Amino acid sequence: MQRAVEMGADALLGAEHGVDGVYDDDPRTDPGARRYDRLTHQDVLDDDLRVMDRSAFVLARDHGMPLHVFDIERSGLTAAICRGEHHCTVIGEDVEQSVYART
Repeated sequence: MQRAVEMGADALLGAEHGVDGVYDDDPRTDPGARRYDRLTHQDVLDDDLRVMDRSAFVLARDHGMPLHVFDIERSGLTAAICRGEHHCTVIGEDVEQSVYART
């Protein structure tokens, strides 16, 4: 995160294995877990959602760095996110409100 801030990156891509975003519980152990479509940084902190190291996440929040959490195992997803397609959870202050995915 520090390097992304130093480089002036527009966003951070959080690649996960087998998980396509941020959930309210671990989807690997809870079949009823619901994926968030979008969140604010504060939502993540308030709900203690474990997205990444807390100090790195606070740094992202303090610098207004949006995060896109997605499944690295899905082919072509990184390019799709860079084109503005959201097949992931988007975390940032410019999201209208926190919502669960409709999938």
